[in-house]
Amino acid sequence: MSDQPTPTTPAASTVNELEGFGGWLLLLAIGVCLAPLRLLAVLAWSWEGYLELARLPNGPISLVAESAITLVIFGLQIAVIVAMLGKRRSFPRLFTWLWVASIGSQIADTILMLWLFPQFSAAAFGPEFVRSIAGLVGLGLCVWYLRASKRVANTFTN
Repeated sequence: MSDQPTPTTPAASTVNELEGFGGWLLLLAIGVCLAPLRLLAVLAWSWEGYLELARLPNGPISLVAESAITLVIFGLQIAVIVAMLGKRRSFPRLFTWLWVASIGSQIADTILMLWLFPQFSAAAFGPEFVRSIAGLVGLGLCVWYLRASKRVANTFTN
């Protein structure tokens, strides 16, 4: 008898194809690893704007709130990276929580800014809010992929 696969037995390589970081999961993994770096870059680019914001009435309060929101998101991003690299079963769930926290932080940030700075109209926050929503939709597609993918189920088993 030969060890060749027969039509009724799958080849060993076929069984292992949908495991590990490859395909769409590799793209998602790259994005997950770059997310904290992007957040730090945005903070660096926004530094002067934060200094101007601090000079406005209610500015220091908004900076403390923004900092708290940013720290929570940054911490979740790091937790997601650790779970992903450890191939933990908790990775899809943590990624989902990151998505939910991102949505909540966008809403909370917008409401907070409108409340603390009534002199600005909601339209002033419109373009940034639309960009944020587009990013959140992309993250939502990633959440769906993490729930539906056989590669994800076979990779995150620890």
